[in-house]
Amino acid sequence: MQPSGVSTKNQIQTAYESFARETPLVTRGLASILAFSWLICSIFDLNHALANISMFTINRLQLYRLFLAPLVGSTPISLIFGIMKFVSSGKGLEFQMGSTNFGALILTIGGLTNLLFSIFCCSCYYLLGASFTWMLLQSCDIWTIVLGIIALESAHQSNELRQILFRFEVQAKYYPLLLLAFFCLIKGRIDLAYCISIGLGYSIGFGKLEFLKIGHDRRKKYENSFLYRFTQMQGWVVAPIDGRSEVLPSTTFDLPTSTSNANENINKRSNATERVTLKRKNEKVVNLNTSNLDKSGQRLGGRTTSSHRSAILEAAERRAIQCTKTEIDKEMG
Repeated sequence: MQPSGVSTKNQIQTAYESFARETPLVTRGLASILAFSWLICSIFDLNHALANISMFTINRLQLYRLFLAPLVGSTPISLIFGIMKFVSSGKGLEFQMGSTNFGALILTIGGLTNLLFSIFCCSCYYLLGASFTWMLLQSCDIWTIVLGIIALESAHQSNELRQILFRFEVQAKYYPLLLLAFFCLIKGRIDLAYCISIGLGYSIGFGKLEFLKIGHDRRKKYENSFLYRFTQMQGWVVAPIDGRSEVLPSTTFDLPTSTSNANENINKRSNATERVTLKRKNEKVVNLNTSNLDKSGQRLGGRTTSSHRSAILEAAERRAIQCTKTEIDKEMG
């Protein structure tokens, strides 16, 4: 029998509910899929079936390996740290970009990294006459995506200092390279897929691959068709109203406590912009009517001089501009 002051609610369920409430949909979904995939792989060996191996991906056209390879191949320690780093970086990016754009970013980094890896291995075997071992090399695990995301963030924080072990500081743009050196030291070899992923992250972060981003119209088309059911789920983040997918570093972005707060802030900004626009239009109409009345008064009475009328209109315009600025500050503040 439980004491009266002790909660009977499962602590694991409470922790997951808190995680689901504070983490956007795509980040939460991929982290959950990674954990579930590891449990399945501990029973059935899926590395051979899903890992990106050039002999199967290219020669047998098993293209699904390009996108499913990051889900397999992780050791328990590597998976735990990979999920932790992915969640910490992915939350800020998804809140900033929107769920659709962030999902497209993950598919771009993961799929393109594995594709370039397979092309390089096939080129070494078919064009350079290297051994058949190149066709059997595999690229997999979540770090092929996480390293690209870290490099993308570091490209936007290139002049900032980042603290690592033992209070050692390094410029943010070099942080992914230090991680790569650490992984190479642990594995005892240079991992080609990691190098490609970091290169892609830098390229996207510095704006060299803008053509890979989905446009506003295409995003809306996707969200109204096959992504519609996902847009109704908890944690879905709506992209910025103007359609831009500018990526800012997550360390400088104030994360809302929930996705509903983020969407509420976007709606408030939109409503404030619409009200200020209507106010400006009404003020223009009032100014035009005042100008017409002044002109008609001069024609009828002939007592008002042009300089006096201009001074009155300029004063009215200054007051209208000041009122507009005040309204904008109130609505946005």
